Amino acid sequence: MELGVLLAIIFGGVSLLFMVISIPFFMHKKSLVAKCSEKTEGRVIEYKKLAMGDNTRHAITPVVEFDADGKSYRAYRHYRGCKVVSKVLPEGKKGEDLEAFSVTEKDMFQRIRYAGMFYAYQSTANALWPLGSTLPVVYNPKKPKQAYVEKVVVVSDIAGIVLLSVGALFLVIAAICFFVG
Repeated sequence: MELGVLLAIIFGGVSLLFMVISIPFFMHKKSLVAKCSEKTEGRVIEYKKLAMGDNTRHAITPVVEFDADGKSYRAYRHYRGCKVVSKVLPEGKKGEDLEAFSVTEKDMFQRIRYAGMFYAYQSTANALWPLGSTLPVVYNPKKPKQAYVEKVVVVSDIAGIVLLSVGALFLVIAAICFFVG
């Protein structure tokens, strides 16, 4: 057997393995979305500080209380990740006048760091999600503790995308080995 064909078989097998391993990651999100089919409104009762990633990135999230089947449950807003954006404090502005964070359309918690100042998240959290205000909650009717504020957000689909991409890369390498090698 030629070396090119042997390498194509090896890389093709590795490619297939990565692609098959990626499937459960995509199915996990789809399963959660299907299970969390009930929708209700919850009331913001407090804020929770989250440590994300390597514990150097912090986010704040609203904690919402909602009722299901006559019982009270709590849920909080989930994020796909956290990124830090540095900006210069505009002249004549005080820290209290500026946003400390935002939530992007892709469910990333984006912390805004202004050079030369410390800023508490509390005032921005109060502006985005005032205590006592209502937010939508989706939850699993069979397990109401499995609940998400606004929508189901999971990180596992990112792992699925990475595995699928690596599998596709190995497939390209297998094709090159087969046709060139």
